[in-house]
Amino acid sequence: MLTVDAPSWDTTRTSLSDNSTRHSSSSSSDSPRPQPLPSRPHRRRKVDPQGLTDYLTRIIASPLAWLPTASARDAVWELASTCLSARSGRTGMSALTRSFRIPLPARSLDDENGPAGKRSTTAAEAEAEADAQVESSMKEASLMPPPPLSPQHVDITLHEPALTGDRLGFKTWASSWLLARRLASLTLTPHHHHHHLRHVSARPPAKRFTALELGSGTGLVGIAAAAVLGTGVVLTDTAEIVEGNLGANVEANRKVVEEVVGSRAVTETAVLDWNEPERARLPEERFEVVLAADCVYEKEHPRMLARTVSRWLSRTGDAVFVVESPVREGFRWEMEMLREEMESIGLEIREEGNETGVDDWSEGRGDELKEIECRWTIWGWKDEVLRVVDEGQKI
Repeated sequence: MLTVDAPSWDTTRTSLSDNSTRHSSSSSSDSPRPQPLPSRPHRRRKVDPQGLTDYLTRIIASPLAWLPTASARDAVWELASTCLSARSGRTGMSALTRSFRIPLPARSLDDENGPAGKRSTTAAEAEAEADAQVESSMKEASLMPPPPLSPQHVDITLHEPALTGDRLGFKTWASSWLLARRLASLTLTPHHHHHHLRHVSARPPAKRFTALELGSGTGLVGIAAAAVLGTGVVLTDTAEIVEGNLGANVEANRKVVEEVVGSRAVTETAVLDWNEPERARLPEERFEVVLAADCVYEKEHPRMLARTVSRWLSRTGDAVFVVESPVREGFRWEMEMLREEMESIGLEIREEGNETGVDDWSEGRGDELKEIECRWTIWGWKDEVLRVVDEGQKI
């Protein structure tokens, strides 16, 4: 049967091993470690590329005289032509829609607002606390049912227009998929203490948006961040990408995200030009979490990205910049420059690691999925930067 459905990346063999390195001097052996995401067996049926191309060509050349109507023949010819164009790689394919299954952190619905902090109590509060302890004991004795669990995953559906010219932001890349899947398991080590990335949702609701994605493209990472972190996320890119596809994808997945974490996980799009990051009109002055995937593929990108991160990342010990990029041949200089630029603005690596995903970007080799090695890095502000901020606030 002829089909032009995009193959699911979730049914392919994906090695997400915990090959990570922690750089924080405050890390301890008993601190939580990132948990590897489950691997899935590779079960795609192998076909002979040349044989399939010949088969499709024969269908197009055939008069299809056995089909009863002209409309039926036209439908087969059109589908065979579309399949043949897909054999030319992603650039030869028409627009498509993909679904991505993103894991969510384990949490009960009772914990949706985050853990409560300890504080001094009045007599009434002490009585309420005693009642809570009784209730907890009853739960432990199985006299009360456990709280319901939140969903284990969220399915995000994205539209990808046909790729024309250099509009690479209209495609979902392997590094975006990997970073979106890794959000639920990332452990950060910001400024001398450990916590999970999702704990930003447990902070006081002083900000409506606490996360910012740079170079969002189709929006997978930003939409996933809203569902995983349970907080507001601003997804940014050029005007062409935001107006041409990103905005529609964010709107199409709004209800899906709200069903998982409620209305507090708002998503919004905005235009952000890395050449002039200070001119962007965003809903917050700075953000606790800045995310980026596969954003460095030109020689000027490391400097531009560092400038943008410096402008929009909050100057706090908990603030982090999380970036994931493919390990491409011929792009080692750009990756080294990215590291140098980040260090020059006062950031240091807290943790990093490699993982392998898949991508359907091929150069005339058909729709086969190719394994792609990517590197993720968590950056945080150096102590000296934070000291300068503290001293400035005291003045």
